Amino acid sequence: MPSPDAAWPIGPGFTLSGSREPGRFGRILCAAALLGAISNAVLVIFEKAVLKRWM
Repeated sequence: MPSPDAAWPIGPGFTLSGSREPGRFGRILCAAALLGAISNAVLVIFEKAVLKRWM
């Protein structure tokens, strides 16, 4: 008998296996998150450099 949690897969694995094409939506979501994290890191470095120069 499957566990009651098997009917509602919630968590990171859901995005990787919840679609008809496994992994496609998860890869898109991970790519968007990675792009956001990289751009945020670049902006933080730029902001620190500007503040160091002007303060």
